[in-house]
Amino acid sequence: MALLEARDIVKTYPGVRALDHVDFTLERAQIHALVGMNGAGKSTLVKIIAGAEKPDRGSIFLDGQPLHLSHARDASQHGIVVVHQERTLIRHLSVAENILLGIEPSQLGIINNQLLRQRARELLESLGISDLDIDADVEKLGAGQQQLVDIARALRTSPKAIVLDEPTASLSAGETEHLFDTLRRFKERDVGIIFVSHHLDEVFEIADHITILRDGKVVSTGPIAAYKPEDVPRLIVGREIAETSSEYVDASGKPVLLEVRNLSGEGFYEVSLEVHAGEVVGLAGVVGAGRTELLESLVGYRSVRNGTILVRGEPKRIHTPQQAIQYGLILVPEKRMEKGLLMRLDVLENLTAACLPQYSPGGIVSERGLQQVANDVVRRLSIVTPSLRTNVGNLSGGNKQKVVFGKWLAASEDVGEKIFLLDEPTEGIDVGTRAEMWNIIRRLAAQGAGVVVATSDLEELMVLADRIYIMRAGTVVSSGKRADFTQELVLQHMLGATETVIG
Repeated sequence: MALLEARDIVKTYPGVRALDHVDFTLERAQIHALVGMNGAGKSTLVKIIAGAEKPDRGSIFLDGQPLHLSHARDASQHGIVVVHQERTLIRHLSVAENILLGIEPSQLGIINNQLLRQRARELLESLGISDLDIDADVEKLGAGQQQLVDIARALRTSPKAIVLDEPTASLSAGETEHLFDTLRRFKERDVGIIFVSHHLDEVFEIADHITILRDGKVVSTGPIAAYKPEDVPRLIVGREIAETSSEYVDASGKPVLLEVRNLSGEGFYEVSLEVHAGEVVGLAGVVGAGRTELLESLVGYRSVRNGTILVRGEPKRIHTPQQAIQYGLILVPEKRMEKGLLMRLDVLENLTAACLPQYSPGGIVSERGLQQVANDVVRRLSIVTPSLRTNVGNLSGGNKQKVVFGKWLAASEDVGEKIFLLDEPTEGIDVGTRAEMWNIIRRLAAQGAGVVVATSDLEELMVLADRIYIMRAGTVVSSGKRADFTQELVLQHMLGATETVIG
């Protein structure tokens, strides 16, 4: 008897059928990968299994018995634990308080903080996490550390089934291995695990079984051993994936658009780098290396303690993102929900927020002009949305990321000499669209922009970057042309296995 079954699931939203008669089976002691492009229906199926959405048709069975879920609490009470792609943490609470939220040890209504901290530490250690400050407020943690806290909170009970939606998106290689070791231990205890991921190398490393969704339908399912890695992308997208050019660009003779000299701030120190017009600069490092903190400081989200920022050769003191935009510095943030999107507004309003003045001559908004530019971005980035008037919060995680990126494309028809700072630009982007995003980034540079790509994806780094800076423990430990590096060498520098080399 199967552990968990979804039978004949249908779910329709206005203008789109998200799931079209989907069958899905999870066995005990099985890690079952669920893959597909953004908009294929993965997140919708997860929400239905989690009780966060109700299907229009079909049923869920647990241990052979019909399961009637009206709320996420119902799934949890039946032993179905879900770690969603977007964080569900309480930002002003500590790591320990978040992990044990709702099940705090207490006596006579008074929480035993010492016992709470002890239990949180024991749980983290059982997951192989020993260097996370349990007393730190989660809002001060990086995205990868927050992801680990979210996973630890989900695994604090003894679940029957675990659903992980893009769990490694913000994790370093070492953190990912810790997670995989934990999943294997749960598997040994007959727990079933649904593993949703765009990273096919991880799928083939950890999964026993795979189900591929496309356009809301199951197009293939079976034991992972029956598939070759090169077959799965074709099944996911229904076509061959275009090759992406990785031709090196030498922009050393072109103007320096951005120069950073001995810059220090929260999470980084003594960082120096430069970005020329027409080149893509890769910024590599594990979670906690200081990449995000550096980029956010360059645009005024965080304060700078000392050092110099020069934009087109002129020293600038940037205190707010608005100032950064005036100087041509544009950040596409990693935390898209918090810093990149206007969650109460629709797709059209989000895509055109940065270019509204261009289409409001004399204070009169050109609705037709805004719709034209938004439709163009939707087409260029293959954003899956029922309409431009769909609330952006209803899009999948990958499509939200595309909207964040697209907002600045819409505002930057003339991208010459602008400086784009892209923090994990393809995180949550499906395998069929990632190459298209890479081509768009290369085109920005070809039009004269300077582009910085902070990424934990080594393949992405080696495809996109003309020059590479590698950060570890808050500072640059190596830099040089792409030809100076291999993926293995980059990883060694990121993990501290080689001597510091500044090219």
